[in-house]
Amino acid sequence: EVEFPDFDIITAFQVFDLSHGSSETIVRTTSFERIAKAFSLDVDVFACEHAKFRPIAAYIFENEVQNNHKAWRLAVERTNTPSARNKYTMKALLVALRAYFSLSFSTSG
Repeated sequence: EVEFPDFDIITAFQVFDLSHGSSETIVRTTSFERIAKAFSLDVDVFACEHAKFRPIAAYIFENEVQNNHKAWRLAVERTNTPSARNKYTMKALLVALRAYFSLSFSTSG
C-alpha cells in the first residue's frame, strides 16, 4: 500500500498558496475538482467558499503572518462570529483546509 497521498492531490492544494500576492490568481479548475472529488465535496460550493475566503487569508498573509497555514486559520477564526457566519459559510472549505493542514508537511527541523 502507498504511504503518501496521491501526488495530484498534493499538487492541487496549490489553491491555498498565498505567496503570490493578494490579487486573485487564476486557479485551475482541475485543482478544485481534484480536491472536491478526493474529499467528497461539491466543487461549486468549495470554489465559491474559497473565493470568499482567499482575499481575507491573503490580506492576513501579507500584513501579519507570512505563513499559509496561519493565514488560513486566522481567516477562518475571524469569520467565525455570529454576525459573519451567514456571509462566510465554510462547510466544504473547512474539509479541504483540514486535509491541506494534515497532508502538508515540512522538510525543515
